[in-house]
Amino acid sequence: MAKNVNDILRGNDGKVWINGEEIINAKSIKATATPKFDNQEFIGDNGTYQSYAGWEGKGSLKLIKTKSVGLNYLGDSLKTGVFPEIIIESKIENKQTGKAERIVLYGVLFTELTLIDLEAKKSIEEELSFTFTDYDIKDTI
Repeated sequence: MAKNVNDILRGNDGKVWINGEEIINAKSIKATATPKFDNQEFIGDNGTYQSYAGWEGKGSLKLIKTKSVGLNYLGDSLKTGVFPEIIIESKIENKQTGKAERIVLYGVLFTELTLIDLEAKKSIEEELSFTFTDYDIKDTI
């Protein structure tokens, strides 16, 4: 059976929204959900067993800086201790087939803010590391 290269997903066909606002200057986004396990050991058994203890969500969003996204979401929060509620949604669509994968992240908390990062003759990028507490898989391919 021949492979159909038109089925390959490309980041160019993706979109990202923060709290419903499309982020048109997004360069990349990555979010991972990592299971956490506790070690269980028993007398008379040399094995170590794993029991599921939950999961942890982490990610990063890289932007070509056209506005102060990080400062707007995190700038005052670091000083006041009041953090906004943030939802990130991502969608990748195969334009050949019309099928899409869409993920929504809830309880997003940006965890790092770069205040200044300038270099001559380079466009400015902003990377926002984050954690999240829940996710929904809205569409799959």
